[in-house]
Formats: sequence, C-alpha cells, structure tokens
Amino acid sequence: GPAQIAASESISASYSSNASQSINSASTTIIDFEDKQWDSHNAVTTGASWKFTAPISGIYSVSAIVAFGSLAWTAGHVLDLYLFKNGSNFKGFDIMRVEGSVTDVMARQGTRTVRLLAGQYIDVRLYHNRGSASTLNGSAEYVNISIDRIGNY
Repeated sequence: GPAQIAASESISASYSSNASQSINSASTTIIDFEDKQWDSHNAVTTGASWKFTAPISGIYSVSAIVAFGSLAWTAGHVLDLYLFKNGSNFKGFDIMRVEGSVTDVMARQGTRTVRLLAGQYIDVRLYHNRGSASTLNGSAEYVNISIDRIGNY
C-alpha cells in the first residue's frame, strides 16, 4: 500500500497499443494502452476502463500520443486528446480543427503534469466527430503513454 512506498522512490510506467482500437464518433473514449513496456508498481489497469492509479501522492508527468490510421478528414472535423483525473476532464493535451479536406494519418500528443493523491487515477481519452467509428493506428510507435512521478505532493 501507499505507506510502504518511500517518498523518494521512483514511480514510472510506459504502455503502448498495437490493437487498432475503434473510437466511436462524437464520443470521448478511453484509450486502452494494452501493452506494458514497464510499470514499476503495477499501477495500470488495462482494458476498456484503462487507468493509472497513483500508488503514492505526488506530481506526475504524463506524456501521450494517439494517432489514427490514414483516414479522410474534411473541414469541420475535430480531433481532441484529453487527460482525465478521477473520471473528469482535467486538461486537454492537444486539439485540432480540420480546415480542409485531407486523407492522412492524424495524431494528437502532449505532456501534462498532474497532482495526484495516493489512490487517485488518470486516463487518456480521445474525441473525434468524423461521423463513423474510426480505427487507431496499429503501431505502438503512434499510440503510447509514459507516466513518471517527478515530485512530492
């Protein structure tokens, strides 16, 4: 439990996805980074309710990139990546408004810091409004997250 982890202990996790997750249109969807590279304290729950739960209080740095495969986008489409804390929108990572028609790989990425008490959790969610479900890129290079505790709370 949290009392057993030293305040100076390093906490770090890195996950990716190659599962080509389907993201419904006009729905803010949790990204399932299902492939573990490392997780120092097994703080991540994978699956449809993916989340990182802080094993101890601290300030955490969260970096994520999420990309779709090559898709047709038109003016008015949006693609937004958010950091949620305890089930509520905390901060946007990156937002995009398409200004013209293009068929391309579209990605959103960013880094945010968040203060978490032991037991609080975060997840990353993606929103688009293409009008139909769209599939994420199947390469772990383009769908990944890293979380590091960078300071005391």
